[in-house]
Amino acid sequence: MDAREQTNKQEDSSAASRLWHFAVDVYARPHVAELCLHAQEQWGVDVNLMLYTCWCTTQGRRLNAEDLYLAEARCKSWRDEVILPLRQQRKRWQGQPQCAAEYAAIKTLEIQAERTQLGFLAEIYAADSTTGSVDASAPPLLLEEQLRTLARHYELDDEAFTEFQRILEAP
Repeated sequence: MDAREQTNKQEDSSAASRLWHFAVDVYARPHVAELCLHAQEQWGVDVNLMLYTCWCTTQGRRLNAEDLYLAEARCKSWRDEVILPLRQQRKRWQGQPQCAAEYAAIKTLEIQAERTQLGFLAEIYAADSTTGSVDASAPPLLLEEQLRTLARHYELDDEAFTEFQRILEAP
């Protein structure tokens, strides 16, 4: 095995890589992008935090309210100073043919910045051995519980993410 293959194998097994692949796979499902954008624009939800919360359930990890606050705090400056300004500029250029190349470039930067944020969250996951594990045989119940915890974090109704949960649980 050469160094590149070894690096790729290590990357594939890292928490950051697993979280990134999970996020990309989930976001690509029908209706997920629309639900995520609605939650982001209408309720101020950090979609990366939402995806991280769901990914943790697939890892048998239960997050509590304090875990969510700590995760959000870890990412706040990156989100406010990097992701949101990129997103705002991308939206300004959206649909302007004279800015098509710039739009594509900034969209790529925004996605890279979001991947970096997911990396921060994966670092929290990897470093936190105190967060309780649960029986992996009951993931739907855990997912429902986690999404309710996330809804409360954003001061939303407990059922705010029900449609998102339904899509994630679909075969």
